[in-house]
Amino acid sequence: MKKTKIIAFICVLSMLLSCVQFVATASYQNIPDMDNNILMTIKNYSDNENVKIVKKIPLHNTNNAIVAYCYLLSPEGYAVFDLVGCMVESGTGNDKVYESIVSSADKIMYYAGPFDFFIQTNGQYKNIITEYNYTFETIETACDNFATKANNISQASISHSNDSTQGVKVYYTLSGSMRNYSHNPNGICAATASAIALMYYRDHIDSSVVRDWLVSSDGIDLIEFLAPQMHGSLTNPVGATLANVVSGLGYYFRYYGLQNKYSALSASASNKASAFSNMKNIIQSNRPIILLINSHPVYGNHYITVYEIFQDVGFLDAYYVNAKNGWGGTATVSL
Repeated sequence: MKKTKIIAFICVLSMLLSCVQFVATASYQNIPDMDNNILMTIKNYSDNENVKIVKKIPLHNTNNAIVAYCYLLSPEGYAVFDLVGCMVESGTGNDKVYESIVSSADKIMYYAGPFDFFIQTNGQYKNIITEYNYTFETIETACDNFATKANNISQASISHSNDSTQGVKVYYTLSGSMRNYSHNPNGICAATASAIALMYYRDHIDSSVVRDWLVSSDGIDLIEFLAPQMHGSLTNPVGATLANVVSGLGYYFRYYGLQNKYSALSASASNKASAFSNMKNIIQSNRPIILLINSHPVYGNHYITVYEIFQDVGFLDAYYVNAKNGWGGTATVSL
């Protein structure tokens, strides 16, 4: 029987960065005006005219230079913008990401891209979300990579920002709703993202994809079944590569006799336009995407489950995904 590809995995090889509306200047010198523009951008992307900025947190590199700002919002949420007003990531709701940022808001915070917030503790740098510790050298490289790529993309976007179509967004969205699991206690994000994708299939396409005894409101049974196959262990997991995720899903399909019906596909893209085109085709066929955010070679691997993608057609390389972040929240991340 011909196999059907159930899920596509897109690994964007470049830093996940892009630009949004209201890019008007190459520096952050006129802070009140820039903040007003950013608030307008946040309202535009959230479709909530009542959203307000509660607090503005500077984000640093390891030289203590500011590389971005994190805005805490009301209703609960956050958004990170670089120094020229390009959105890097945002999230809504009181999930682990938001709570971690709030709890560290009064500390010096370092930033290396989506979900990579760090504080210094005991001579090391701790990711405030995962609570993993890293050396100065590792975080220095990550922060430098973020700053370099952010600057290159921002400069290109500034030259394109007067396009008359700015602010016009084109969306591609799955037809059904997606579950929002938060069981990710020790870095098993690939399993969490995969469980969310599998449950989308069960809820909207084929109920046989997930057996009844693995279905629960929190997803723990399904996540913990997948975790050893993708992360090597449930109690002492390691980071999962794309190959690990594909292999783990292959094991799942074989275990439940689905191998002649479903399989997993991995894919990568060298630029944002190609990645967006691939993802558009997948979303339009009503298939969820498990997306690997690969910020840099040593750290930054995190999996999210994409249910919507969109493009701001007035800006160069302004491609975004809306996804379940695996910590119980919904995130917007730039490609």
